[in-house]
Amino acid sequence: WLMGLPGNPVSAYVTFRLFVELVVARLAGLQVREPLTLLAPIGETVRHRGDRTSFLRGRWITSADGGRT
Repeated sequence: WLMGLPGNPVSAYVTFRLFVELVVARLAGLQVREPLTLLAPIGETVRHRGDRTSFLRGRWITSADGGRT
């Protein structure tokens, strides 16, 4: 099996997690889990091409009282 990844480190990580990890798990006979998806508000304007899915980097922070910011 040969799977290519993009050269950009973030793109390579996302591609690996979305595609390669699932294939390797299935070939190893492991239970395949869907990737975790979190919805969060965006704090700034983002340009988006409507004809493809975009992945944005973010940070999930839990405050001392258990709230999320």
